[in-house]
Amino acid sequence: MTSITVEIAVNATPEKVWKAWTTPEDVMQWNNPSSDWHSPVVEIDLREQGEFLFRMGAKDGSDGFDHTGVYNKIVTHQLIEYTTKEGRKSRIVFTPNGNGTKVSETFEPDTSISFDMQRDFVRAILENFKKHTEGK
Repeated sequence: MTSITVEIAVNATPEKVWKAWTTPEDVMQWNNPSSDWHSPVVEIDLREQGEFLFRMGAKDGSDGFDHTGVYNKIVTHQLIEYTTKEGRKSRIVFTPNGNGTKVSETFEPDTSISFDMQRDFVRAILENFKKHTEGK
């Protein structure tokens, strides 16, 4: 299966980036592709075999979904690997990059949704993550 990789450079330390990525209160602030979407519920059990739930939806209630799964591998400040409830694998790598951190997210796409749409959706979320983390 072809995977999708999206990367972004964040002007923050790996520790700050990790905290913003793994703290539910932070995730609720940045986990959306646009201002008319939000993540009203975020649950993170950040340990191997721990489960997660990110509920994302349009603020007007017209659309939404739950992104759920199990963490397979956690290396603090460096790596998160997980499998979604549908069986798709994802890998997020946090790499020190000068005074900042490169975040690289690679995931197996949902075959029922366009490749480009999924890549652009994740890219928009990573842009929000960057703004949120750098603004803290």
